[in-house]
Amino acid sequence: MAFMPHDEDTLNRRFPGLRFERLKYRAAATIERESGYALSRSSDGRAATLTRRNPAGALLEAPVDIPIVEARGRIQGSLDSAAAVPQPLGGDSDTGFALSGWAFGADRGRVVDIVAFTDDAMAPSDRVHLTVRPDVAAVVGAAAERPGFVLDARADSGDVARSGFMVFALFEDGTASRLAFRYLPIESDWTGRETLPVSDGRRLPIVPPLP
Repeated sequence: MAFMPHDEDTLNRRFPGLRFERLKYRAAATIERESGYALSRSSDGRAATLTRRNPAGALLEAPVDIPIVEARGRIQGSLDSAAAVPQPLGGDSDTGFALSGWAFGADRGRVVDIVAFTDDAMAPSDRVHLTVRPDVAAVVGAAAERPGFVLDARADSGDVARSGFMVFALFEDGTASRLAFRYLPIESDWTGRETLPVSDGRRLPIVPPLP
């Protein structure tokens, strides 16, 4: 199990039987978040707008609407993993998740934030770590200085297993795009029941065909 930026040795001692390891791609920069975001949908149900809301008491401008646009040109990105992280006893009811992936938009400027939602509600998160990803840079070019990200978020594990995370990259040009998810190799438990994991955190049960 991968997690960042906490000390993996401490976690391994605290949770016997589980194995934590530091992510391969370490943080090159960190975005500290003070604002929250709300998601709005169009009349046909598509994610249409993110509204940035300033923290209570902040002497800043009014809420800002950020249009969600389809990927265009060389804009690419992916949510690669949504790994659950065990919480200490006595903590809140939400589960911690380490969301990792990458985002890059050559014609839209740098990534200024990564935001995750479950059931159209923002998953609480204080910061996102931007990381160097040589594998991504090798494909999209050297201009992708820090295309990777790790977002530490909290959410109800049942909500995540059912509907997964929706993750958006916000770009310097004032727009946002939803990052793609992917299907992972099928898993099975000791009874032979199979599950299709998805990189957004969902776990889809596989129903055997009728005889």
